[in-house]
Amino acid sequence: MNLPLLKIDNLDYKSIFIDTNNTYLYNIEDFFNEVTHKYTYKILDIFNTKKSKESQDALNLSSEYFKLSQEEKYLNFIIDIFKRNKYRCYVEVNINFESYEDYLYFSSKLDQIDKHLLLINFLRNYNRKGNVFLIDDSNLLKMFMKGMLREIFDSVLFFPESQMLIFSNFDLSLPIIIKNKGDENIYGEIARKYSLYLR
Repeated sequence: MNLPLLKIDNLDYKSIFIDTNNTYLYNIEDFFNEVTHKYTYKILDIFNTKKSKESQDALNLSSEYFKLSQEEKYLNFIIDIFKRNKYRCYVEVNINFESYEDYLYFSSKLDQIDKHLLLINFLRNYNRKGNVFLIDDSNLLKMFMKGMLREIFDSVLFFPESQMLIFSNFDLSLPIIIKNKGDENIYGEIARKYSLYLR
């Protein structure tokens, strides 16, 4: 059985959102700062409002069990979006595929099935340059989503049909950029279907 692989891709997804010939100069943080001022910016979250640090909801986020118990909602959401994008998603991820230490660190925080996926992708991408890849397999996408929710992957997901970006973050709050303002309600409804919110 063949395990799903990341596919090297030269898509310059950043140029879809910012007008410059030098998008390669933008790291994830700079790109995020640029697009949040230009497009619809929302947070995908389990809470419909921002919580104070003292609230019980915020205190729940210090529980690893609580955070893991919420992952299925995000996985259902992301697979729904994936299907709507013809099973295509791009990921920009800061992984050094030549680093044994990176593999050990990432795999120690992933589920058993994801360790297999990560290992084969480390082996196949050793010595390859670039950090933007095409994902066309739902299990591979789920691995990255879990890695984002567990705060181990610093990454961006780009859905080409929707022209939507999802950035890694902390405390289960994932920033989303929606290029077409009219799509905001559509994704809000999808989020609510899985007991999530775009706030």
